[in-house]
Amino acid sequence: MIEALRRDLNKSGVSAAFVLVLCLLGLAPAASASDQATARNEAAAHHQWLALIHSRGGIAQIRDPEFLLSAAGFSPRAELDATLVRLRDDPAARCRFPARTVWLKQRGLLEDASLDHCPEVVEFRARAPIDRVEAVFASESITSPASMLGHIFLKVSGTRADGTRAEHAISFFTDAETWNYPKLLFDSLVIGKRGYFALAPFDTALRQYLTEEQRTVWLVPVRFSASQVEVFSLHLLELKNTRLTYFFQDYNCATLVHFLLSVGDRPLPDYSQWMTPKDIVRQVADADMAGASTVAMPSRVLARLVASDADVAGIADDVLQARLDQWQPAPDTRGYLQWSFAQSFNRLAREEGRISPEVARRNEEALRPWAMTQYAGYAISPDPRFDPTRAPQETQWLFEGGTRGGKSGLNITFRPVSHELDDDNRSYLAETEMQLLTPTLRVEHGGRASLDRLVIYAMRSLQPHDRLLGGLSARFDLRWDSQWHPLSGRRQFLLVSGGAGRTWRPAPDLDIYALASVGAGARRSDAFAFGGVDAGLIVRAVWDSKIHVSAARSWNEANGRRASDRVGLVVSHYVRRNLTVRVRAATQRQDARYERLAEIGLTWMY
Repeated sequence: MIEALRRDLNKSGVSAAFVLVLCLLGLAPAASASDQATARNEAAAHHQWLALIHSRGGIAQIRDPEFLLSAAGFSPRAELDATLVRLRDDPAARCRFPARTVWLKQRGLLEDASLDHCPEVVEFRARAPIDRVEAVFASESITSPASMLGHIFLKVSGTRADGTRAEHAISFFTDAETWNYPKLLFDSLVIGKRGYFALAPFDTALRQYLTEEQRTVWLVPVRFSASQVEVFSLHLLELKNTRLTYFFQDYNCATLVHFLLSVGDRPLPDYSQWMTPKDIVRQVADADMAGASTVAMPSRVLARLVASDADVAGIADDVLQARLDQWQPAPDTRGYLQWSFAQSFNRLAREEGRISPEVARRNEEALRPWAMTQYAGYAISPDPRFDPTRAPQETQWLFEGGTRGGKSGLNITFRPVSHELDDDNRSYLAETEMQLLTPTLRVEHGGRASLDRLVIYAMRSLQPHDRLLGGLSARFDLRWDSQWHPLSGRRQFLLVSGGAGRTWRPAPDLDIYALASVGAGARRSDAFAFGGVDAGLIVRAVWDSKIHVSAARSWNEANGRRASDRVGLVVSHYVRRNLTVRVRAATQRQDARYERLAEIGLTWMY
C-alpha cells in the first residue's frame, strides 16, 4: 500500500514537472514578444526617431510616399513597424534609409546594418565627411519677404582620406524671387511651394550672404557624439532623395534644421508654434549643445560700424582714388578703426563696381603691411545686442485699451511671428517691422466684438543712409483694415500699398525717416487709389524705452477725394525682454473734422 502510494507520488511529480516545463516554454515567446513591443514603443517615442521621420505633434511634416512608408495611417509606431518590415524584406532599402538602418541597429531592433553595398553612401562618405556641425544664422534682409526673419542653415565639415578639409553648407529654401507678394504668400502658406534641399560648398553660401546680400552671419558649433554624427550625415542622404514641400509657417528652413539637429543626443526644445531661424539658435543654446560662436560681418555693416567711431570721409576718397600707398594711419585705436574702415570700404567699393579689381588689389597691398605690424593684436567684435539669442521672442499677444473716435474699447492682437516698428528692435541693425497673418479683435464698450483688421503681410525697414554707404528704407502692406472718412466714419477695405524713402541717423540713438507711398483699396464695387507721405523720428531713450513721433499726409483715403493729416506719438517701455508697456496717441484731421485716439497697451512675447 505504502509502496503503491510512493509510485503514484513519483508519477505525479514527473507529470507536474513536465507540465511546468511546457508552461514555461509557452510563456517564453510571449514574454519575448512583450519585450519587443515595449522596445518598439520606446523607440517610436524617442526624439531621434521623431526627428528622423520629421514628426511634430504627432503629424508627419513630409508626405512623400517614398519617404513616409505609413502614409495611409501614419503614427510614429506605424512608421517604425513599416520601416522594419521594409528593411528586413528588401536589403536594398537600407540604401534608401541608411540613417534609419543605423539608428535601429543602435537600438537593437535590427541585426544587420551594413551599408557597404550602397554606392551613394560610399561616395558621400568619401566626398563630404563630417566630424563637425555648426548652425549658421544669416541676419534679416529686406530683399524678400522670406528673408525678413533671417535664414538658418548648417555648416558641415570633415577631413577626406587624402587629408584635405571639406566644408559644405546644408540648406533648405524655396523660390521666393518675385514681387507678386499675394501669390507668394498664398502659395507658401496654403498650398505649399517646392522645397529645395541643397548641399553646396560653404564658401559659396557664405559669399552669397556676406557679399551679394550684405547679411551678418553667426556660426554656432553644435555638440554631437560620434555615433550621432554618423546618423545625422546619413539622414542628409535620405532627405536628398525626398520630395519636400515648403510651408512658410509650418515647414521652413528652421523646421528642417530643428529636425536635423534633434537627431543628436539631446532633443532640441520645441517651444514655438511658428518656428523661426532665431528660434533654432535659442534652442541649441537652451539644450546646452552650443559651442563658442563666431561672427562674419559683410563689408557694408563693418564699414558702418567702424565709421560711427572714427573720422573716415577722407579715407573713403583715398580708397576710391587709389591713394592708400601715401596714407599713414596712427598707431593707436583710432588709427586701427580707420584702417579697418579702409579695408571694409575697399571690399564694398569693389563689390559695388565703384572701383576696378585692379584698384582694389592695389589698395589691399597698401593696407596689408599694417596688419602685420602695429595692428596685429587688434580685433573688432560685434555689438552683443545683435546676438540672435538675445532677441525678443517673435510670437506676441497685444492688449490695448482706450478710445478711438470717441468710442472706448479693447483691442486684442495676436501676432504669430515677428514684430512691429515700436517693439524692441535693438537686436536688429536697423528699425524694422515684419507682420504676417496678424488679426486684431476690437471689443467696444457694451460687449460688441468685431474683426478690426487683419494684416496679411507687412514689412518696413528703415535702413540708415549716408553718402558713403548708401542705404534704402522701404515698406509694403497687404491688409484688411479701416480708413477714416470724416463723414462716414471708419470703413474697412482690402488695402495694398508700398513705398520707399530714406532714413538718417545723426546720433546712435536717433533715427529720422521720410517715405512716400502709393496704394489701392477695394470693397465690393468700391475701388480707389491713394497715396501719401510720412515722416518721423525714433529715439531709443534711456531706461529701456523708445519714443516714436510721426506725421503723415494722405490723399484720397477711404475714397474721400480729399487730403488728411495725421500726427502720432508712441512711447514704449521694455519692462522685460518678453514684456512691453506702450502708450499711444494720435490725431487725424480732414478740413475741420478730427478723429482722436488714445490707448495704453501691454505686449507679451513668447
